[in-house]
Amino acid sequence: MIDGKDSYINGGTTSILGNSALHLGSGVTDFTLDNLNMAGNSLLNAMNNTVNKYGKFKNMEVDGINNVAIDVAPRDWKGDTFIINNLNGKNNGTLNISDFNFVGLAPIDRHIKIQVFDAQNINDVNFTAGDKKIFTPIGNYQMFSQGGGAYTASLVDYNPQVYRGQVATLAAYNHQLLIDDMLTNHFILPNERLIDKAAQANKTSSISPLFAPYQSTIEDGGIWTKTYVSFEQLSMTNGLRVGNNVYGTLVGADFPAVKLKKGWKFIPTAYIGYNGGMQNFNHVDMYQNGGQGGFMGTFIKNNFIGSVTAYGGGYFNEMNVAGNTDRTGNWFAGTAAKAAYNIHATKHFIVQPTAFVSYNIFGKQNWGTDFGTMSMNAGTLNGINVAPGLNLIYARDTWSIYGTLQYMFNINDQVGGKAGNVKLPSTEMRHGYINYGIGATKTWKDRLTSYFQINFRNGGRTGVGFQLGLNYFFNWGKPNKKTSQMTDTKPVKKVIKSL
Repeated sequence: MIDGKDSYINGGTTSILGNSALHLGSGVTDFTLDNLNMAGNSLLNAMNNTVNKYGKFKNMEVDGINNVAIDVAPRDWKGDTFIINNLNGKNNGTLNISDFNFVGLAPIDRHIKIQVFDAQNINDVNFTAGDKKIFTPIGNYQMFSQGGGAYTASLVDYNPQVYRGQVATLAAYNHQLLIDDMLTNHFILPNERLIDKAAQANKTSSISPLFAPYQSTIEDGGIWTKTYVSFEQLSMTNGLRVGNNVYGTLVGADFPAVKLKKGWKFIPTAYIGYNGGMQNFNHVDMYQNGGQGGFMGTFIKNNFIGSVTAYGGGYFNEMNVAGNTDRTGNWFAGTAAKAAYNIHATKHFIVQPTAFVSYNIFGKQNWGTDFGTMSMNAGTLNGINVAPGLNLIYARDTWSIYGTLQYMFNINDQVGGKAGNVKLPSTEMRHGYINYGIGATKTWKDRLTSYFQINFRNGGRTGVGFQLGLNYFFNWGKPNKKTSQMTDTKPVKKVIKSL
């Protein structure tokens, strides 16, 4: 080994023979020879955490297979270089890059080309490389010979952590699908019993004023809140399995119903919400905090219920990887619709087929990361989902229980990305998922209702979720149950008699 300040070899002949090695330290300032001979599996080790140019050698002879170890500066596209006039081989003379090391900043390109052996004349020499891989923030790099003494360090597989921005977008997207389902179920599941009662009240109001509380729940609107939490795992392409917890609260108001032509009613709804989430995979921990607001319109006629919602919002994303924290944000917007039809199998039992469709767009994320010191981004997501389903509802006057089932088809949910100058493969959910659950509603003192629901998911999204909600219905100047009971019953009797 030669090392130390101002160490050098200048001129003469140096031979590295028979499994021997010559190590060039970082302090070598000059390594210039008349002749360099390598034979018998020898090693010239120039891997010293600095990139240098060695030579000019007048002649270099390679006998059999011999090894060279080098340093590479990937951001500069430079490596250790040996400058040679005449490079000759015999007995299948081979120069093999058996080891290499990255110095300086981590690579940001898919291929890094360097000229290791810069020779004017090459005769009967083969150039090869070993199978060593170097792990980087983007992925593993391996050395490959390009012939003529040139090599490339090429990205051969990805570090799963490089997908973190894409994973965050997909997790937020799946979070929104949960919220879409909650919103469009607002009248289809928790309030379906009250809608059915309202229809009965319209038919029989001339006979019994005791139905007035149920009728006013639809006519006059109300305020509500829904709180939820979900614990699940998301299966994505590129071999990603992501632990995902989401939680949040929605607060909304149903405005008084608008009577339309031909027996239709329209109920407008406005809402705002807080949404939080956290994910973990491959030693990456991520957190999102965001909010949204939107409007929903519900159309009701006889046994048909249909809700359409539109919304927008944003979230702040924090990603922790390898002791570094990346921070970025995103916006999103979308629309969702769900339709249901009540089939009255018995007096209290309803079979309710449903159909759900949604479109969501999540914007592009851009950030700079200290993990590898590079720029990164996650692309735009345009997601379309379709979910056929079936609900089974057993409803009494003041309570109901129900079961719900649907399958979510992911038609389009790919998210692209980029790390440095490397375009990343798209990431998407591996499969759709089945969503099924049970729930119950209860009316308290005519105008306050509550519901609780448990959901299970299997397939590309696996886990369990919980929902809890309250809904207070207004009564704008209409007689309540108490005043109805105090009303003189004689006019009612006369109406009954006249019927």
